[in-house]
Amino acid sequence: MKKLIFLLTIISLNASAVDILPGLWSTDNEVKIDGKVLDIHKKIADAMAMIPEAQRAQFMKMMEAQMGSNGLLSGMMMKELCITKDMVKDPLSFMNKQKDCKSTPVKNEDNLKIYKIKCDNGSNGTLTWNIADNKNYSGNFDGVSHKKEKVLITFSGKHKATKCK
Repeated sequence: MKKLIFLLTIISLNASAVDILPGLWSTDNEVKIDGKVLDIHKKIADAMAMIPEAQRAQFMKMMEAQMGSNGLLSGMMMKELCITKDMVKDPLSFMNKQKDCKSTPVKNEDNLKIYKIKCDNGSNGTLTWNIADNKNYSGNFDGVSHKKEKVLITFSGKHKATKCK
């Protein structure tokens, strides 16, 4: 699932590379697995509560290293996403790292991008990306996981600042 979510981020950056601004974005999302909301923030808060306070920063650094500081999964955890100038200029460089999943464009209009996603592990579905303007986006992924679970991810983002923290 982590690879699928990362691929969705890269495709969405590619789909809107000339339209969105680099910088810090606030993100909002909802993940449903077989119709049940997966509250990622609660799961993370519960996990963090079990870690001694002195070790929390180290744990977060480890999580960032595993998932990458740029990407939808990171953005889902932190409610923020850093999109760099390099990502806007050449998002395909990130796509090359994700060889397990392939995307096929279905629709490529200025403000609406639709892709079919198919991963080697069996995950597949449709990504719909709506770009309101260079500071606002929304969309969803509707498909199935490698475990054949029904997955619906809705997401949105708003540009917050020209520089990331």
